[in-house]
Amino acid sequence: MHADAMEQCTLSESKGLPKWQNAFSYCKAGRVDEIKDAIKVIHEQNLSTHFWFVDLYLSLGEIDLAIEQMYKVYEMKESPLVFIKALPHFDDIRTDPRYLDIVKKMGLAK
Repeated sequence: MHADAMEQCTLSESKGLPKWQNAFSYCKAGRVDEIKDAIKVIHEQNLSTHFWFVDLYLSLGEIDLAIEQMYKVYEMKESPLVFIKALPHFDDIRTDPRYLDIVKKMGLAK
């Protein structure tokens, strides 16, 4: 399955789709170098919201960077953050005090 996804990424890139747009496919395939390249391009060109970075960093296991981006998302009031209690991407950090702090600041704590 990952081989098929990577084949589609290569095909889409050969047709002009920017490599960074395949970042989540690279995450699923565990292609860390491509993910890091994509993150660099996204940062340099200001191509996405900080919430997108949260997901990418969590996929890489870069918890500190993901939480740093979560604080930026909170400060910028980006709407996808309201889903942090529901999305499975956040399962591994639900007990992290910084995650809990953001949940509390958003008024989502029980």
